[in-house]
Amino acid sequence: LFYFMAVLGYSAAILCVFLSRPIISFVFGPQYLQASNILSIHIWTGIFVSLGVLGSQFLLAENFTRILFYRTALGAVFNIIFNLVLIPKYGGIGAAVATLISQFIAAYLLDIFSINTREMFFMKTRALLLIPINP
Repeated sequence: LFYFMAVLGYSAAILCVFLSRPIISFVFGPQYLQASNILSIHIWTGIFVSLGVLGSQFLLAENFTRILFYRTALGAVFNIIFNLVLIPKYGGIGAAVATLISQFIAAYLLDIFSINTREMFFMKTRALLLIPINP
């Protein structure tokens, strides 16, 4: 499922990067075309969101709610810190980058630090590298 979600996420992100300008123009009008750059960055967050949602289901099923809580809390803290640093200098682009980095950390990177989630980290890594888990 991690692999499937990664493939789906990459497909959506790549498609959105190429279609962000027409999408923004159609939905909001040409005066908002600069937002297409923000969308092109922010869409990549969806890959980590989907992997994080799947990982959260595992954590709930295994009763690792404390790990889930800490992962979510740390993700929020990282997002606030990155927003405070990046928004003043880069505006909306900085907010999109802050969200992308925070999701990367919370939904993926933090899994390597717990023995209970380390195997899931490697499964997510294989998925992100588009290596089927069961070739």
